[in-house]
Amino acid sequence: TFKKKNATSQIITKGLTSKTTSKETYKVTKGKKWIKADPYGRITCKVKPAKKAKKAAVKVTCGKKSITIKVTIKK
Repeated sequence: TFKKKNATSQIITKGLTSKTTSKETYKVTKGKKWIKADPYGRITCKVKPAKKAKKAAVKVTCGKKSITIKVTIKK
């Protein structure tokens, strides 16, 4: 959950990468206007939170496995 503009959070995926040497990829699948994800797993909030919560999602892929992380931006 992000509560201010330019706040950052790091994605840690120990269980996803435990038995593989494949590279991880991070892709914003929902809410590209509100957040951005870099190749290192850092998520940054791009907008000022409003009263109504905004929802976004980031898909993390490593080899054949993938998970989706939900992000909420609210005041």
